[in-house]
Amino acid sequence: FVTISLTFLQNHYIIIAEDSLNNYATATSSYVISDCQNNFITEEVVIGDKKTLFNSAPIVTYYNYSWSKQLYLSKEINKTNQGGVITNLAWECNTSAPDNYTNQICYLAAVDEDVLTINYTDPSAIGAQQVWSGTLHLQQGWCDITFKQPFYLPPNKNLLIIWHNKHGNSNNEHQFYYSSTSSVRCVYEMADNAFPYNSGSYS
Repeated sequence: FVTISLTFLQNHYIIIAEDSLNNYATATSSYVISDCQNNFITEEVVIGDKKTLFNSAPIVTYYNYSWSKQLYLSKEINKTNQGGVITNLAWECNTSAPDNYTNQICYLAAVDEDVLTINYTDPSAIGAQQVWSGTLHLQQGWCDITFKQPFYLPPNKNLLIIWHNKHGNSNNEHQFYYSSTSSVRCVYEMADNAFPYNSGSYS
């Protein structure tokens, strides 16, 4: 159960190429740009139905270290599959004891797959973009992170979120709302001694 903020504006362009013999060719297309400083379209997308609680993604708080992968489909983010520019993410947390978790890292990648494997995924190996790092504050309600740089999700691409928890200490167990899916769209692993690189469990 997550919210995704998008800003987008449809633009068109034309390219004209000409050689020394005055032969020329043209190409036209369109693209999506983002400019958070101007009054372009901004949309908050809520994915999920808030029916079930889950304690393992994006972060496992009752272990010292953890990682998670979450996959959101293009049609869930944008009904017309046009993608967009993502500026922040939020998860809805159910907790009675607010906590802070240092050494958190969030990566995003635009992918074609619509189901996850249980293997650990190295963000650098798939060209994932580190969009945020720092201290995650968990409290009752929406827990938001705002990216240092926006992330562009191309049309017809699914969104892969990779989260690394390197806090090094376990605190209270916190739960997040999630929705059931017909395929594997969330994988996670946790450990106490060191950050785990082994395969995880799925939900």
